[in-house]
Amino acid sequence: MRAECPRSPHSPQIFMPKTASFPLDEWDVVVGRVKGRWDHSRLRIVPFVETKGRFSAKDAPLCLAPKSGERVLLHVREAYRKDNCWICDFAIPTSEEADSYVGADVLIHASMRPKLPEGEFYPDELLGFSMKGTDGEELGEIEEILDSPAHEIYVSEKLSVPAVPHFIAKIEAETRTVWVQNAKELRE
Repeated sequence: MRAECPRSPHSPQIFMPKTASFPLDEWDVVVGRVKGRWDHSRLRIVPFVETKGRFSAKDAPLCLAPKSGERVLLHVREAYRKDNCWICDFAIPTSEEADSYVGADVLIHASMRPKLPEGEFYPDELLGFSMKGTDGEELGEIEEILDSPAHEIYVSEKLSVPAVPHFIAKIEAETRTVWVQNAKELRE
């Protein structure tokens, strides 16, 4: 599963739920986790990313993926913010069923993420991109993206590249290529 964290320091603030017509095994973007049950059968969800309306929009579809058991698609009936969590009413009929979702990841389909400005990407969108030196050297495909406190790090079988302007010359979506400059410094 992947997390919804844009590469950009600013996160889009508008979310419009889309129809839930995708198979549940394709819902793989983690946006939160069920921390516990609230009242009779409402769920207390810790959001990983704040996107306007993600947890509060009436009928917003969310997929719950319990550690053991089948994924389930639920729609928000009502929700409100409490401390750093959302208290969501999904019309779960019993407290026992609500308890079974504690610890579940809260997922969305990748198509439900907010659109980013031109030239910005979600980290998982860069997986598989080729990294090439501005001198034409092949540096391998991005296999992993590490999240450090200062910036992301693109990792291939040949090189780990900090995602900062000093090393990333440009990213071309059309050719699925990340152009790396100053690669020699990374080898020293």
